[in-house]
Amino acid sequence: ADAAAPMPSSDSIAPGDLVGSWTAGTGNGTIVALPDGSFKLTNESNMVANGIIAGGVLECREWNVTGRVSQDKRSLVWSNGVIWTK
Repeated sequence: ADAAAPMPSSDSIAPGDLVGSWTAGTGNGTIVALPDGSFKLTNESNMVANGIIAGGVLECREWNVTGRVSQDKRSLVWSNGVIWTK
């Protein structure tokens, strides 16, 4: 597949699409659902941020990125070009 081609993304995100362990770059990332409906994200550098689902994307203000879930639910494509995979 052409790495430059955008992956088709899902129109909506369900919490279950996000929660769990991801391969993030050269390490691992995790997403945990919190009781208030937001998410705790940890990236491969052990940086932690909060995320919310807004307008069909995962919005992470601390990292200044948004993430879209691929149609097969196995990739999380961040607006900065990083892709997390399951």
